[in-house]
Amino acid sequence: MSFKSFRMIGVLSLAILGVCLATQPAAADQQGWPYNPPDRSWQGRSSGFSQNYQGGYIRSAPVVIPQEVRTEIQLKVPAQAKIWFDGSPTDDAGISRRYVSPPLRPGVPYHYAIRVEWREGDRVIKRNRPISFRAGERVSLDFTTPELTMSR
Repeated sequence: MSFKSFRMIGVLSLAILGVCLATQPAAADQQGWPYNPPDRSWQGRSSGFSQNYQGGYIRSAPVVIPQEVRTEIQLKVPAQAKIWFDGSPTDDAGISRRYVSPPLRPGVPYHYAIRVEWREGDRVIKRNRPISFRAGERVSLDFTTPELTMSR
């Protein structure tokens, strides 16, 4: 093809694009945005819309920001057991211990590494358990049985 052919194709393409743009509604009209009311009128004046102009907007659905929620972790351990969450020791005592997480975002998976140690006679029993949960769940662990049981 010659240079003239490319130039002619370019001119025709621009002409067709111009016709298409002139006949298509504006993108805002397609989305339902009332940027111009249907009863707009110039009424022979040189500026502004008529007195019949009624501006407005479409109210969108409210944005919902998930609230932070807490998770409860219930542990059943020997009375003298020491407990660590992710390496941080706790100060509680007793056979039933309840811990509440800091505020967590819903839908996000969280994990803790729980370490429990206690003495039975002259030996030290150590158990490490990773747990996974989501905000708002209740997790129960029983360290007093030979087999660890976990429930939600």
